[in-house]
Amino acid sequence: MSFRGGNLVTGTAEDHAMRVIMATLDGIRALQKLKNPFLNEMKIGGASSKSALIGTFGSRNRLSYTILGDRVNLADRLKSSVSHCQTSNLFCDLTQKLKSSCDHFLW
Repeated sequence: MSFRGGNLVTGTAEDHAMRVIMATLDGIRALQKLKNPFLNEMKIGGASSKSALIGTFGSRNRLSYTILGDRVNLADRLKSSVSHCQTSNLFCDLTQKLKSSCDHFLW
């Protein structure tokens, strides 16, 4: 799992959605260029836009810097649905709405 933004989010929601989409596509291209047989199982599949809790969570004995929230769970479900939908990427409805005017993508 990866996430973009955190405390450094700048720009509009539309800008952020475009950066998420482009990061997904850039990651796919990078994996294709590697052509490493050990990385064949690596896939980039789901992306979601919206607010999430970002920070260090856990107990005094075990802390983890991570993200939490409904949209994080949605991104995981999208990733899990990629093979069922016979596609390579799935984006949430909000990401699609934020970038629906973009001519670069076929939705």
